[in-house]
Amino acid sequence: MSQVEVDELRGMAYRDVDIKVDLSTDRPLGELIPLRFECVVDPLNPSKNGYLDYTVNSMGRVVVQGTTEWYQTMFGTVPRDPKIVTRVTGPTIYTDNGGALGNHTSDERSTLKFLPSDPSKKVRVRFLKFKTTDQRAQLIVFTSDITTSELDLSKGRIRDILMGDLVGDGTPSITYVSEAEDGGITFYFNSISDSENEGWIAEVDMVEPRNPLALVGAEAALMDVKGGEIGKVPVKVKINNRWDVPQKEVEVSVLQKGKFVLVETLPEVQPGVHEYTLNKKLKVPMANPTEVVVTIEGDDTDARDNVDTIKAIYDRYCFSTQLPTEGNYLGVVQVYNKY
Repeated sequence: MSQVEVDELRGMAYRDVDIKVDLSTDRPLGELIPLRFECVVDPLNPSKNGYLDYTVNSMGRVVVQGTTEWYQTMFGTVPRDPKIVTRVTGPTIYTDNGGALGNHTSDERSTLKFLPSDPSKKVRVRFLKFKTTDQRAQLIVFTSDITTSELDLSKGRIRDILMGDLVGDGTPSITYVSEAEDGGITFYFNSISDSENEGWIAEVDMVEPRNPLALVGAEAALMDVKGGEIGKVPVKVKINNRWDVPQKEVEVSVLQKGKFVLVETLPEVQPGVHEYTLNKKLKVPMANPTEVVVTIEGDDTDARDNVDTIKAIYDRYCFSTQLPTEGNYLGVVQVYNKY
């Protein structure tokens, strides 16, 4: 118990009082500590409204997503992203900004990046619980390179978007391993009004790097002499599995102008180089080659060989294969002075 004596308090007056209280906890996931504030003027005649009960969320040793500060400017209220960078030295618990025992808050715009303390290793994050309000709060995952000094996400490649009730009792955990050169993983949390929910709890540690997968090539092409203005173009990917065992749950994504337009999971990729045709098709306008980025994601910590930029082509007439971006190649054929 802590107490402070106020020497004088006049009628209808206010007085700020500072009281130091030890609210630390030795529990790894934190502790909800109940407090009661009492103002005793006359011990023999206690006041009915002379106390206030309050609970403090002492978060323990967990690493929490930062909380956004909002500032009033001449242009209105604007958020300030805390942009936190933390180094992983050993097994760590990572939660939303409410800690393991509290809810995440609304109106958040915050970035957090984990870096390995050992530059030869990669950060791994495994979500044991995840529950946000669907369509109102999302956690965006970046496993590829994000510049630490600026934490500029505009040029980053999104690995996943977590939203809703995803992980809990009876549902499997979700794991991400860094594919970045610096071994880091970056998270961006975005919530709007009235979105408070339980949030997430994740384990963070470091693992040895590995690179079993490589995207050898990709193709999206369709010729249809009777086709309409929009064609459903099949997507083929050629993947090299360098290991002697199959790689399971390999995710293939197609992005256009930085946005996902197609995502499909291959249940298994056999050892060696194999071509796979996705079940989902890409919508492409007639005679208008469209640049898309094809990526693969799996049990892999090096994303540099997991990306390919191609042209998706749909036409009524035959067309050439993909032209190389470097070196010499045949660009024009002229016969009898006609192209």
